[in-house]
Parts: sequence; C-alpha cells; structure tokens
Amino acid sequence: MATLKNYMRTLWDMQQTVCNALGMDLRRASFENRCMVIAIDAPIALLIKILTDKGLVTDAELNGYVQAARNQPFTRMPVDTPMLSADGSNTLPFPDPIQE
Repeated sequence: MATLKNYMRTLWDMQQTVCNALGMDLRRASFENRCMVIAIDAPIALLIKILTDKGLVTDAELNGYVQAARNQPFTRMPVDTPMLSADGSNTLPFPDPIQE
C-alpha cells in the first residue's frame, strides 16, 4: 500500500507532466507557486490515502486514472497574459488548454 508521501509524489509528477504539455516547467516556477502546488497536493493526497486504505479505490485504478490524465492532449498556453476581447465578451484570444 502506498504512503501519503508516494501519493504526493505522484501528484507532483502528474502536475509537472501537465505543466510541460502547457509549455511551463513547474520546477522553475516561483517559490510561492511551487509551495502552493505542494500545499494543495497534501490534502488531495490525504483524501486519496483515505480512499485507498478503505478499499474504495485501488492503487491500480488510481494509477490508471493518473496515467490517463497525464496522456491527455493539452494546448500550449501563451507566455503573455492575453487581453480580454475588444467587445468585452468573455472570449479569450487563445484556445482552451484542455482539448476535447
């Protein structure tokens, strides 16, 4: 059975994969952003640990879903923050990063 630390490592690795697909190296993010990601990973890992310890989710199922999430196609994000549309609509001038 995996430890809480193992689940946190899995989350961190998955986030790095997604960030790389989006065009950003999470390891080079600011100190504050890296801390926030890890701080968010802790309660998520705790919930995963509870679910696996109670047998509601197996490690094999979890690993399958993690792999599926890592393999999703993502659109690279622009480096510059996009401006809102001139007409004031909520349409942003870049594609949705999570492809259908």
